[in-house]
Amino acid sequence: MEPLRGVMFVSLDPGRRHELPRTGAILMERLAERGQALLDMSLDLSLLESPLMARYDVCVFYTVWPAFSPLQEQALLDQVRSGKGFVGIHTAACVGPEHQGYIDLLGGTFRMHPPHGEFQVTIRDREHPITRGVNDFVITDELYVTDRAPDLHVLATAVHEGAEHPLAWCRTYGSGRVFYLALGHDPGAVSNPGFLALAERGIEWAAGSPT
Repeated sequence: MEPLRGVMFVSLDPGRRHELPRTGAILMERLAERGQALLDMSLDLSLLESPLMARYDVCVFYTVWPAFSPLQEQALLDQVRSGKGFVGIHTAACVGPEHQGYIDLLGGTFRMHPPHGEFQVTIRDREHPITRGVNDFVITDELYVTDRAPDLHVLATAVHEGAEHPLAWCRTYGSGRVFYLALGHDPGAVSNPGFLALAERGIEWAAGSPT
């Protein structure tokens, strides 16, 4: 079976709170070592408008405050609606209200996180193809609290201040599939076996591949 082909968009993060290209490269390397997911990397959102996007099964966003043009945003929405996959990792939920179309695609936006630290991730749907066989795990990361749509299929959660917060969810968008994983702040987080299992399976599921 041919490995699925995806493209990961990353950003340079002018605030320097994340090293997304470096951490994204580590994630791509780990996924390639594990098997079926092969990703290319781009710093340029203009690729979204290019015919070259037709070669990719899935689009992965590992961005922070992406500066879409209206045409680039619409191109992404059209691609997923037509049957391509979309995956958001961690800071992909950090986006301004002017990009409502993208927010509707992803299903939520970042609101806040407590200090970086260790917490347990609990799998809430153990029968879904993304999470089947994945056990609860402990990770040192940022625990994102998000504002989100009511129709999400929640796959994994963590507890902050007595409340349970979704950290992984999926949904359909037109004929396409969308997966969001709120974890992945730094190289240590993206090297966590639990994170890698969810990321790999989420990318495969969004691309329409059997898991």
